[in-house]
Amino acid sequence: MDDPQLRGRLVFLEVRVVLGVTGLEKVGGGAFDETVVWACLAFSLLFADIALQWQELRRTRPAPAKAVPASVVREPGLLGESAPV
Repeated sequence: MDDPQLRGRLVFLEVRVVLGVTGLEKVGGGAFDETVVWACLAFSLLFADIALQWQELRRTRPAPAKAVPASVVREPGLLGESAPV
């Protein structure tokens, strides 16, 4: 989504879908067209920002620590063993 022309085309498509599905294109001789364009543009920026923040939160979340069974953990010196060098 780094192509600004692609973003413009997507907003244009959103406007056409919103106007077509809701029937606002027939009301008032196009009085709602500009309002729908600005609303779609604003929501596209809002949703893009939310998506980027969500990705950032998922990326910086620390990985869960794995539990190590007590039988695996051995400390040298408890049973008279020497520490590995």
